[in-house]
Amino acid sequence: MTDIDTSVETMEVADPSLETVDDTDYVDTEVEDFDAESDAEEPEQHGDDPEPDKPERDFEKDRAFAEIRRAKEEAESKLRERDAWISQQYGESFGIHTWDDYQKALAEEKRRQEYSEQGLDYDVVKKAVKEELDSHPEVLRAKQANMRAAIDAEVSEFNKSYPEYKFSFTNKQDILNLPNGEVIARKIESGYSLLDAFETTNRDTILEKRTKAAQQATRNNINSKQHIKPSGGSGGDIDALSVPDDVMAIYRKMHAKDLKSGKMKESDFINHYKKNKK
Repeated sequence: MTDIDTSVETMEVADPSLETVDDTDYVDTEVEDFDAESDAEEPEQHGDDPEPDKPERDFEKDRAFAEIRRAKEEAESKLRERDAWISQQYGESFGIHTWDDYQKALAEEKRRQEYSEQGLDYDVVKKAVKEELDSHPEVLRAKQANMRAAIDAEVSEFNKSYPEYKFSFTNKQDILNLPNGEVIARKIESGYSLLDAFETTNRDTILEKRTKAAQQATRNNINSKQHIKPSGGSGGDIDALSVPDDVMAIYRKMHAKDLKSGKMKESDFINHYKKNKK
Protein backbone atom coordinates (compact mmCIF):
# COMPACT_ATOMS: atom_id res chain seq x y z
CA MET A 1 0.00 0.00 0.00
CA THR A 2 3.01 2.31 -0.06
CA ASP A 3 2.11 3.50 -3.56
CA ILE A 4 -1.16 5.07 -2.40
CA ASP A 5 -1.06 8.85 -2.65
CA THR A 6 -1.73 9.95 0.91
CA SER A 7 -2.22 13.54 -0.20
CA VAL A 8 -5.72 12.59 -1.29
CA GLU A 9 -6.63 12.12 2.36
CA THR A 10 -7.57 15.76 2.65
CA MET A 11 -9.88 15.60 -0.34
CA GLU A 12 -13.25 17.06 0.56
CA VAL A 13 -16.54 17.63 -1.20
CA ALA A 14 -17.14 21.32 -1.71
CA ASP A 15 -20.38 22.64 -0.32
CA PRO A 16 -22.74 23.04 -3.22
CA SER A 17 -23.45 26.71 -3.87
CA LEU A 18 -27.04 27.73 -3.77
CA GLU A 19 -28.39 29.48 -6.79
CA THR A 20 -29.75 32.92 -6.12
CA VAL A 21 -33.14 33.68 -7.44
CA ASP A 22 -33.81 37.06 -9.03
CA ASP A 23 -36.53 38.80 -7.08
CA THR A 24 -37.66 40.39 -10.30
CA ASP A 25 -39.13 37.01 -11.27
CA TYR A 26 -41.92 37.74 -8.83
CA VAL A 27 -43.78 40.89 -9.87
CA ASP A 28 -46.69 42.19 -7.84
CA THR A 29 -49.67 43.15 -9.98
CA GLU A 30 -51.89 45.97 -8.97
CA VAL A 31 -55.62 45.47 -8.95
CA GLU A 32 -57.74 48.37 -10.09
CA ASP A 33 -60.57 49.56 -7.88
CA PHE A 34 -63.98 49.19 -9.37
CA ASP A 35 -66.85 51.56 -8.72
CA ALA A 36 -69.36 50.06 -6.36
CA GLU A 37 -72.12 51.19 -8.69
CA SER A 38 -70.61 49.56 -11.81
CA ASP A 39 -72.62 47.08 -13.83
CA ALA A 40 -70.20 44.22 -12.97
CA GLU A 41 -72.16 41.18 -11.85
CA GLU A 42 -71.60 39.76 -8.43
CA PRO A 43 -70.43 36.09 -8.35
CA GLU A 44 -73.32 33.72 -7.97
CA GLN A 45 -73.75 32.46 -4.43
CA HIS A 46 -74.91 28.96 -3.66
CA GLY A 47 -76.71 28.72 -0.38
CA ASP A 48 -75.77 30.74 2.63
CA ASP A 49 -72.05 29.86 2.65
CA PRO A 50 -69.73 32.00 0.52
CA GLU A 51 -67.23 30.24 -1.75
CA PRO A 52 -64.11 29.37 0.32
CA ASP A 53 -60.90 31.16 -0.61
CA LYS A 54 -58.14 29.02 -2.10
CA PRO A 55 -54.95 28.99 -0.02
CA GLU A 56 -52.27 31.19 -1.51
CA ARG A 57 -49.15 29.46 -2.80
CA ASP A 58 -46.12 29.97 -0.61
CA PHE A 59 -43.49 30.84 -3.22
CA GLU A 60 -40.77 31.38 -0.60
CA LYS A 61 -41.23 27.85 0.74
CA ASP A 62 -41.23 26.39 -2.77
CA ARG A 63 -38.01 28.24 -3.56
CA ALA A 64 -36.36 27.00 -0.35
CA PHE A 65 -37.28 23.37 -1.10
CA ALA A 66 -35.98 23.71 -4.65
CA GLU A 67 -32.66 25.06 -3.37
CA ILE A 68 -32.33 22.19 -0.87
CA ARG A 69 -33.08 19.62 -3.57
CA ARG A 70 -30.51 21.13 -5.96
CA ALA A 71 -27.90 21.23 -3.20
CA LYS A 72 -28.54 17.56 -2.34
CA GLU A 73 -28.28 16.48 -5.97
CA GLU A 74 -25.04 18.41 -6.48
CA ALA A 75 -23.50 16.94 -3.31
CA GLU A 76 -24.45 13.38 -4.33
CA SER A 77 -23.00 13.98 -7.79
CA LYS A 78 -19.68 15.14 -6.30
CA LEU A 79 -19.56 12.07 -4.03
CA ARG A 80 -20.06 9.79 -7.04
CA GLU A 81 -17.32 11.64 -8.93
CA ARG A 82 -14.97 11.24 -5.98
CA ASP A 83 -15.60 7.46 -5.74
CA ALA A 84 -15.13 7.12 -9.50
CA TRP A 85 -11.76 8.91 -9.27
CA ILE A 86 -10.65 6.69 -6.36
CA SER A 87 -11.64 3.55 -8.28
CA GLN A 88 -9.80 4.72 -11.37
CA GLN A 89 -6.62 5.44 -9.42
CA TYR A 90 -6.49 2.45 -7.06
CA GLY A 91 -9.17 -0.06 -8.08
CA GLU A 92 -7.14 -2.32 -10.33
CA SER A 93 -3.90 -2.28 -8.31
CA PHE A 94 -5.21 -2.28 -4.73
CA GLY A 95 -8.90 -3.19 -4.94
CA ILE A 96 -9.88 0.23 -3.57
CA HIS A 97 -13.05 1.57 -5.19
CA THR A 98 -14.67 4.00 -2.75
CA TRP A 99 -13.67 6.84 -0.45
CA ASP A 100 -14.37 4.63 2.58
CA ASP A 101 -12.07 1.92 1.18
CA TYR A 102 -9.39 4.56 0.66
CA GLN A 103 -9.66 5.83 4.23
CA LYS A 104 -9.36 2.30 5.63
CA ALA A 105 -6.29 1.67 3.48
CA LEU A 106 -4.68 4.88 4.71
CA ALA A 107 -5.37 3.96 8.34
CA GLU A 108 -3.81 0.52 7.84
CA GLU A 109 -0.78 2.02 6.11
CA LYS A 110 -0.36 4.41 9.02
CA ARG A 111 -0.43 1.52 11.50
CA ARG A 112 2.08 -0.38 9.39
CA GLN A 113 4.49 2.58 9.54
CA GLU A 114 4.03 2.93 13.30
CA TYR A 115 4.84 -0.76 13.84
CA SER A 116 7.84 -0.48 11.52
CA GLU A 117 9.20 2.40 13.60
CA GLN A 118 9.04 0.09 16.63
CA GLY A 119 10.86 -2.68 14.77
CA LEU A 120 7.75 -4.82 14.35
CA ASP A 121 6.29 -6.44 11.25
CA TYR A 122 2.68 -5.27 11.05
CA ASP A 123 1.52 -8.22 8.92
CA VAL A 124 3.01 -10.74 11.37
CA VAL A 125 1.38 -9.01 14.33
CA LYS A 126 -1.94 -8.79 12.49
CA LYS A 127 -1.87 -12.52 11.70
CA ALA A 128 -1.01 -13.39 15.31
CA VAL A 129 -3.86 -11.25 16.64
CA LYS A 130 -6.31 -12.88 14.21
CA GLU A 131 -5.22 -16.36 15.25
CA GLU A 132 -5.59 -15.44 18.91
CA LEU A 133 -9.07 -14.04 18.33
CA ASP A 134 -10.13 -17.07 16.30
CA SER A 135 -9.07 -19.37 19.13
CA HIS A 136 -10.80 -17.32 21.82
CA PRO A 137 -13.39 -19.41 23.71
CA GLU A 138 -16.22 -16.99 22.99
CA VAL A 139 -15.42 -16.95 19.28
CA LEU A 140 -15.20 -20.75 19.21
CA ARG A 141 -18.53 -21.07 20.99
CA ALA A 142 -20.16 -18.73 18.49
CA LYS A 143 -18.73 -20.71 15.56
CA GLN A 144 -19.91 -23.98 17.07
CA ALA A 145 -23.40 -22.56 17.67
CA ASN A 146 -23.63 -21.39 14.05
CA MET A 147 -22.40 -24.76 12.79
CA ARG A 148 -24.91 -26.63 14.95
CA ALA A 149 -27.74 -24.43 13.70
CA ALA A 150 -26.76 -25.11 10.09
CA ILE A 151 -26.60 -28.87 10.73
CA ASP A 152 -29.99 -28.86 12.47
CA ALA A 153 -31.52 -27.01 9.50
CA GLU A 154 -30.17 -29.62 7.06
CA VAL A 155 -31.34 -32.52 9.23
CA SER A 156 -34.81 -30.96 9.48
CA GLU A 157 -34.97 -30.54 5.71
CA PHE A 158 -33.91 -34.16 5.20
CA ASN A 159 -36.48 -35.55 7.64
CA LYS A 160 -39.29 -33.60 5.97
CA SER A 161 -38.45 -35.32 2.68
CA TYR A 162 -37.64 -38.74 4.15
CA PRO A 163 -39.38 -39.10 7.53
CA GLU A 164 -39.02 -42.88 7.37
CA TYR A 165 -35.32 -42.61 8.31
CA LYS A 166 -35.89 -40.47 11.44
CA PHE A 167 -32.36 -39.21 10.96
CA SER A 168 -30.51 -37.39 13.74
CA PHE A 169 -26.94 -36.16 13.74
CA THR A 170 -24.55 -36.26 16.66
CA ASN A 171 -21.33 -37.08 14.78
CA LYS A 172 -20.12 -38.15 11.34
CA GLN A 173 -20.70 -41.79 12.20
CA ASP A 174 -24.46 -41.20 11.98
CA ILE A 175 -24.18 -40.45 8.27
CA LEU A 176 -22.72 -43.92 7.68
CA ASN A 177 -26.01 -45.42 8.89
CA LEU A 178 -27.77 -44.07 5.79
CA PRO A 179 -27.81 -46.14 2.59
CA ASN A 180 -24.41 -45.73 0.89
CA GLY A 181 -23.37 -43.57 3.84
CA GLU A 182 -19.67 -43.47 2.94
CA VAL A 183 -20.43 -41.98 -0.47
CA ILE A 184 -22.84 -39.50 1.12
CA ALA A 185 -20.19 -38.46 3.67
CA ARG A 186 -17.64 -37.79 0.92
CA LYS A 187 -20.11 -35.69 -1.02
CA ILE A 188 -20.96 -33.63 2.07
CA GLU A 189 -17.25 -32.98 2.63
CA SER A 190 -17.00 -31.74 -0.97
CA GLY A 191 -19.80 -29.22 -0.42
CA TYR A 192 -23.10 -31.07 -0.96
CA SER A 193 -25.96 -30.56 1.47
CA LEU A 194 -27.18 -33.65 3.33
CA LEU A 195 -30.35 -33.88 1.23
CA ASP A 196 -28.57 -33.43 -2.12
CA ALA A 197 -25.86 -35.92 -1.19
CA PHE A 198 -28.45 -38.51 -0.19
CA GLU A 199 -30.65 -38.08 -3.26
CA THR A 200 -27.85 -38.04 -5.84
CA THR A 201 -26.30 -41.13 -4.26
CA ASN A 202 -29.51 -43.16 -3.93
CA ARG A 203 -31.42 -41.84 -6.93
CA ASP A 204 -32.52 -45.17 -8.40
CA THR A 205 -33.57 -46.64 -5.07
CA ILE A 206 -35.58 -43.53 -4.16
CA LEU A 207 -37.39 -43.54 -7.52
CA GLU A 208 -38.20 -47.23 -7.19
CA LYS A 209 -39.58 -46.90 -3.65
CA ARG A 210 -41.63 -43.79 -4.43
CA THR A 211 -42.96 -45.30 -7.65
CA LYS A 212 -44.08 -48.49 -5.90
CA ALA A 213 -45.68 -46.50 -3.08
CA ALA A 214 -47.60 -44.35 -5.57
CA GLN A 215 -48.71 -47.39 -7.57
CA GLN A 216 -49.89 -49.17 -4.44
CA ALA A 217 -51.84 -46.09 -3.43
CA THR A 218 -53.43 -46.08 -6.89
CA ARG A 219 -54.41 -49.75 -6.62
CA ASN A 220 -55.87 -49.16 -3.16
CA ASN A 221 -57.89 -46.27 -4.50
CA ILE A 222 -59.21 -48.34 -7.40
CA ASN A 223 -60.04 -51.30 -5.19
CA SER A 224 -61.93 -49.06 -2.80
CA LYS A 225 -64.19 -48.00 -5.69
CA GLN A 226 -64.77 -51.43 -7.27
CA HIS A 227 -68.31 -51.60 -5.89
CA ILE A 228 -69.38 -48.67 -8.09
CA LYS A 229 -67.77 -49.99 -11.32
CA PRO A 230 -69.32 -52.35 -13.84
CA SER A 231 -68.32 -55.98 -13.43
CA GLY A 232 -65.97 -57.66 -15.85
CA GLY A 233 -63.19 -55.08 -15.56
CA SER A 234 -59.74 -56.29 -16.49
CA GLY A 235 -57.80 -54.02 -14.19
CA GLY A 236 -56.43 -52.09 -17.15
CA ASP A 237 -57.49 -48.84 -15.53
CA ILE A 238 -54.09 -48.61 -13.87
CA ASP A 239 -52.39 -48.35 -17.26
CA ALA A 240 -54.61 -45.41 -18.17
CA LEU A 241 -53.53 -43.42 -15.15
CA SER A 242 -50.84 -40.79 -15.48
CA VAL A 243 -47.75 -40.65 -13.28
CA PRO A 244 -48.67 -39.17 -9.85
CA ASP A 245 -47.49 -35.61 -9.34
CA ASP A 246 -45.19 -36.44 -6.43
CA VAL A 247 -43.49 -39.22 -8.40
CA MET A 248 -43.11 -37.01 -11.47
CA ALA A 249 -41.56 -34.31 -9.26
CA ILE A 250 -38.96 -36.81 -8.08
CA TYR A 251 -38.21 -37.86 -11.66
CA ARG A 252 -37.69 -34.22 -12.63
CA LYS A 253 -35.44 -33.52 -9.68
CA MET A 254 -33.32 -36.65 -10.07
CA HIS A 255 -32.82 -36.12 -13.81
CA ALA A 256 -32.73 -32.32 -13.91
CA LYS A 257 -29.48 -32.19 -15.90
CA ASP A 258 -30.69 -34.74 -18.45
CA LEU A 259 -33.95 -32.82 -18.90
CA LYS A 260 -32.11 -29.55 -19.41
CA SER A 261 -29.70 -31.05 -21.94
CA GLY A 262 -32.51 -32.83 -23.81
CA LYS A 263 -31.00 -36.25 -23.12
CA MET A 264 -34.25 -37.28 -21.42
CA LYS A 265 -37.91 -36.28 -21.76
CA GLU A 266 -40.86 -36.60 -19.43
CA SER A 267 -42.22 -39.32 -21.69
CA ASP A 268 -39.22 -41.39 -20.58
CA PHE A 269 -40.38 -41.01 -16.99
CA ILE A 270 -43.88 -42.16 -17.91
CA ASN A 271 -42.52 -45.23 -19.71
CA HIS A 272 -40.27 -46.06 -16.77
CA TYR A 273 -43.19 -45.72 -14.39
CA LYS A 274 -45.41 -48.04 -16.45
CA LYS A 275 -42.59 -50.54 -16.89
CA ASN A 276 -42.04 -50.83 -13.16
CA LYS A 277 -45.64 -50.67 -12.01
CA LYS A 278 -46.06 -54.43 -11.74
